[in-house]
Amino acid sequence: MNKMIPESGSLPEPGRVKAVEVEEDDWSPVERNMVLYMKMSGAKDIEIARVLRISKKDLQREFRVELMDAGMKLNADVVQALYQNVMKGNVTAQIFWCKAKMNWVEKAEVVSEGSKLIPSITVQVATVGSESTPKLVGVKSG
Repeated sequence: MNKMIPESGSLPEPGRVKAVEVEEDDWSPVERNMVLYMKMSGAKDIEIARVLRISKKDLQREFRVELMDAGMKLNADVVQALYQNVMKGNVTAQIFWCKAKMNWVEKAEVVSEGSKLIPSITVQVATVGSESTPKLVGVKSG
């Protein structure tokens, strides 16, 4: 089907528009949403293609946008749900938000009482930013 649209990247002269071939979309919005949500739920391309009765290559060509957008949409939905929990007063969500978005750290302190031969010592350990491995942040003796 020919539709009158300007070529990308250029504005047409007034009254003059070049005809560009635009393919009619063979896929319904329901099928496009189905692909998006299957991808968001973790389905592999080959599994989605099997449901639609097309090849993986055709799926990747016909549904490129849905396949690419699924991960970003899923992340946005999760962040929105997390934010709603934060605003409702969910303390666990608030702590996670502060660690992830504000670089808050947890600190643990180990204190040795010491003896006549071994002085007391304090060791501070913290997880920094998104790292899951604690780092030594301070040692104090005496």
